[in-house]
Amino acid sequence: MAHVERGERGVDTPLVRAFLDRELKQLLAWPEHLRALVRLASPALACRLDFDRRTLLPGRFTFAGLRQKTSDLLVRVPYRPPIARGRRGSTAVPAHVLLEHLSSPSTTVSLRILRCMTRRWESELSAAGRRLRSQVRSGPSRGRGPCSWFVPLVLYTGLRPWPRGPSLRDLIAAPPELDEFVPSEKVLYVDLARTASAALLQAERFFGLVLQVLVARANAPAPFAETVRAATAGLAPLAHSRPRRWRRLRLSLVRICHFYRAPREHAILMDVLKDSAETVGGRSEVEQMATTMAEYLIRKGIARGKAQGKAEGEAKGRVDGEALGKAKAVLRVLQRRFGRVPRALRARVTGVTSLPELDRLLDLAIEASSLKEFSAEV
Repeated sequence: MAHVERGERGVDTPLVRAFLDRELKQLLAWPEHLRALVRLASPALACRLDFDRRTLLPGRFTFAGLRQKTSDLLVRVPYRPPIARGRRGSTAVPAHVLLEHLSSPSTTVSLRILRCMTRRWESELSAAGRRLRSQVRSGPSRGRGPCSWFVPLVLYTGLRPWPRGPSLRDLIAAPPELDEFVPSEKVLYVDLARTASAALLQAERFFGLVLQVLVARANAPAPFAETVRAATAGLAPLAHSRPRRWRRLRLSLVRICHFYRAPREHAILMDVLKDSAETVGGRSEVEQMATTMAEYLIRKGIARGKAQGKAEGEAKGRVDGEALGKAKAVLRVLQRRFGRVPRALRARVTGVTSLPELDRLLDLAIEASSLKEFSAEV
């Protein structure tokens, strides 16, 4: 097999995995995309969840070891149970969709999900201690406790087969006849690479097109380019009815092409994306290439920071290098979009050392309509 360059032909390096974690988390913040993912795992449950009224929750529920993970997503969604016979309607109750993204098989993901849920329950029980004690005195009330109801969902994007999916049973050393004593929790599981293309499109047409490109990330150059071409053409109707969502999905296509494909393929793939954008009156080529350049500079800055930190034997070198790379990416995007960047603004950007803040500035640099708008948020 030919040597595969870092980050190309579907290889999941740590940098690429971090990119995909962030990208999926941002895409699944859209109700249509989250609904599609739940529909792939459980169509019946998806019909009962009101994703249009969903609320994104902060990740403070995770325990210390997972607090920095970008793949965890917690969403509160109203659930409306079936109408019982003799009743006119049913009252919606809150459900909590807990999403975990994996790009390689993990035997401990079920335990990790269970720990996340128990930490949340412990916090809720502590907050409702007085009310809970009064309930105990008056007798149990099934279905009306203080703890949240969770829908655990694992999205597996790896190319290696993982036929069994997540299960606590794999961690328990007990014979099969003792299975009834093994803690059981149902985990919805979506194996993206082994989900039929028709099912992806049926779950949600436009998000399904992006998922098809992600699944094809390890294909040969020509078939992959055709998949990108079909996806960009399929997204075209969305440009007029939902332009913001169209731009966001096409940005995901640009990033997937850049992170997973070899640099020698980038020019061809960018031409495919540019042609589709011109057909529907999309963003200019300069903005598209600025986005690609930003991702490239982040990648280069992180690599330089890691190399510097390794040579010096200091973690600080890696963090400083990554921050410098991201700051340069922000400035390069501003320069490509708006021309010369004032010296004072350059100093303010390069003075930022917080990596999450630099991520925010990068998104702002891509989306801002002017330098003035960007400066007001720095």
